Amino acid sequence: MNTIPIRNHLNISGFRLAAFLVFNITVIWLISYWPPPLGEAGVTSNPEVALDTLAMRAWEDSWWPMGEALAYLRSGDVSPVYTEFLTNRGIKFQYPLTSLIPFSWLGALAEVTGIDFMRIMAAVGWIWLAGMIICCSALMFRLIPVSPLTAIGLSALAVLTYYPITRGYKIGQIQIWINALFSGAVLSWLASKKHLAGLLIGLCASIKPQFAAFLLWGAVRREWGFVAACATTGAIGLLASVAIFGLAHNLDYFNALSLLSERGEGFFPNHSVNGILNRFVGIAEPDLINNLKWSNGFPPYRPLVYFGTMLTSFVLIIAVLARRSSDGPVDFCAFALAATMASPIAWEHHYGILLPIYIVAVARFGKNPAALAILATSYIMTANFWPAADYLAATHWNFVQAYVFWGALLLYGLMLYRPVEPRTGGACEIQ
Repeated sequence: MNTIPIRNHLNISGFRLAAFLVFNITVIWLISYWPPPLGEAGVTSNPEVALDTLAMRAWEDSWWPMGEALAYLRSGDVSPVYTEFLTNRGIKFQYPLTSLIPFSWLGALAEVTGIDFMRIMAAVGWIWLAGMIICCSALMFRLIPVSPLTAIGLSALAVLTYYPITRGYKIGQIQIWINALFSGAVLSWLASKKHLAGLLIGLCASIKPQFAAFLLWGAVRREWGFVAACATTGAIGLLASVAIFGLAHNLDYFNALSLLSERGEGFFPNHSVNGILNRFVGIAEPDLINNLKWSNGFPPYRPLVYFGTMLTSFVLIIAVLARRSSDGPVDFCAFALAATMASPIAWEHHYGILLPIYIVAVARFGKNPAALAILATSYIMTANFWPAADYLAATHWNFVQAYVFWGALLLYGLMLYRPVEPRTGGACEIQ
């Protein structure tokens, strides 16, 4: 049975949370603004992406390669799509073909209505942002002693100032869909609606395959209803994709996954062990492994990078699975965090899923000042763009460039920590 803390027993309040968020978007933003970026991040400051999100100004980081892939598949060319794009054309279309199904519907809507496609995608993006705000508000109201109106205000402020989220919107990333779906999954799990949580995670996996690892987590935890819903959702999407695009193109995705896991990315927004190792190797091979500049190619295969990534990914996943746990939301969130960090390519916007995890963590550790200090430090590291780190790109200190990863690792370690706390008067705790 899920165990929930008594909200009034937490050493946290809406005022304190608001004060912290305001501190982050004033003092921290001012500090992080200097010095200017060295790399090709496409942005210059935290406020820029926040303001562009509010103004519905977005690029097409996901939408352009998805559109190119859809046009190619419709052309009738029999050459496998991932081999053609990743190897021959240098276009990094890296999503499973299931992701193209809703994308094609929105394209059809643009054709029927005559509305510019990017305007539709910008508006749809805001629908997903609104969905995330609603889910985070419900989580906050349920777990933290705040009023419904305060929960909505705090959630909106957090979502619209959390850099991985606003960055994802700014560049036109399908990750913002996943952020909302995952927030809904956490809320569903907390409400003991595990079939719904499984369905939502299955939808996430239809866009980003690392979420399919939740099938392993569910099996280890013997959450068969969750597993069934997740697997069924994924299977329906896969069957639809095969029916629409053909078996050969879908099977070619395994070749793409193999390539991505072997090579990864050295470009500095890749906040993963793979990115850290690629950038370390790239100190001696700057022409082969790009750090500050985007490349349409991939880094060369290096055993240190590949096996180092595989080993750390295994440890991150196993550490959660080996944890003795109830079926509480902390374990659910810890595994999502592990699956994200374990991926060879974890762009900064992939960490947009952290926001609902922070809410769960605040509820879990709200009576522990030291833990709250760690959470605050982690949040400041992950919620902001720190261009100063890129000045270390050519040095052996360039691991600092993965500050989002290190901040997420702090959160991950805290989620695995299980302090012994006295129970009082029927009070329960999140596990």
